[in-house]
Amino acid sequence: RNALPGLTVDESLTALLTSSTPVFAAATDFTNVTISDSTVCNSGVTLNDRDYFTLALPLKPNPAGCSSEAAVAWYKADAGVEETGGTLDTWIDQALGFNSTTVTGSVLVEEDFLNGYDALDFGTGNNRLSANLDALRDGGSYALYVVGQRVNNAAGYAVGGTSNANHVRFGYSANTTAYFANNNSNAVSTAVSAFDNPAQSPFMLMGQMEVGVSRSIRELRDGTETSNSIATGTALGTGAATDYIGYAWNSYFDGYINEVIAFSDALDAMERSRVESYLAIKYGLSLDQTTPQNYVDGQNNTIFDNTGYT
Repeated sequence: RNALPGLTVDESLTALLTSSTPVFAAATDFTNVTISDSTVCNSGVTLNDRDYFTLALPLKPNPAGCSSEAAVAWYKADAGVEETGGTLDTWIDQALGFNSTTVTGSVLVEEDFLNGYDALDFGTGNNRLSANLDALRDGGSYALYVVGQRVNNAAGYAVGGTSNANHVRFGYSANTTAYFANNNSNAVSTAVSAFDNPAQSPFMLMGQMEVGVSRSIRELRDGTETSNSIATGTALGTGAATDYIGYAWNSYFDGYINEVIAFSDALDAMERSRVESYLAIKYGLSLDQTTPQNYVDGQNNTIFDNTGYT
């Protein structure tokens, strides 16, 4: 029942596989398996003499060991990028759906952009990628993370859609305003430094909506975190929608995006610490130490202990 690092298992989806050969090349799949202590239960299974059987559990993508809720969308420029001559063809979601994006305009692949990791360059034109965030439209809480870098003072959204309540809107509504909303309702924003103050630098943008509790947005940049929250949380609409990376509400994102992660639940404090440590270490970002906080790995082990520093 132990998963590989970065992955969790969902035992409710256990399947029993049977095969006449030990390589399971043409296995028969029996679902609705239940496990009680050491007993596996399933009705309607036929086993012939010399058949083989095994149990299978689907692996769920799990950035930084967030075991309570695996990622439902995980786009990162160091994996799943298909390009031709430096121009992006598609960006494959590293969550289990393996959904491919569709490019509108021209998005370039920038190698070794941030701390040795590639980024996608959305330029300053009408460039965007279709994405699949359907799992966020389940009437429940959710969380979003984006790492990137802006290149001008224009408003621009890293994640979003068109103009209905089924879409999230996540990014910058102005040069000095980070913004997070269900389209244009239940919105929260926070004041941030201008994109080039004191210099152009990468950001980690963090949004969380907990139904009936709160909606919050935080930006980490140059080791300083700014944040704001409101004491209401409204779920996205549950109808069908088309989502985008690099666009929302007629506003395109101008700049670079390294990674986008979406969780279909709110994360607790320790899970947030794991995800943010993972992104900060990967991309060379400094976590805000106004209140000293450690960098931790996916098992909550301390990597860098900052508790003694101010």
